[in-house]
Amino acid sequence: MSAQRSTTERRRNKRFPVDRDVTVEIAGSHLYGRLTNISEGGAFMKLTIEVETGDEVRLALDDVSTDGEVRQVGEDGFGIRFTDEEMAKILSLRALASDGTD
Repeated sequence: MSAQRSTTERRRNKRFPVDRDVTVEIAGSHLYGRLTNISEGGAFMKLTIEVETGDEVRLALDDVSTDGEVRQVGEDGFGIRFTDEEMAKILSLRALASDGTD
C-alpha cells in the first residue's frame, strides 16, 4: 500500500480544492500563505517555512480563525489537522463559499 493511498484512506472528510490567501501563526510569527485545499478536518497550504510534524498553528481566513497541528510537510507547503472542530467547519465553509475575488 502506498503512502498516498494510506493517507487518503485515513481521511474522514473529503477535501476540496481552493485558492485563497491565508494568514498562519506559527511560534508567534504571522506569515502569509496560500490555501490550496480544505475539509472539515484539515487543510493544505503553500508556505515555505520550516515546520515539523506536531507544530501548533493558527490559520486565519478573513475574520475566522482556528487552531491546528502540522500533520504532513512537503516541499512547497504543509498539511494541518484542525483541532477546534466547530471553528474548522466555519472556516471551511468560508473558504468554499468565496468566489475568489478577495
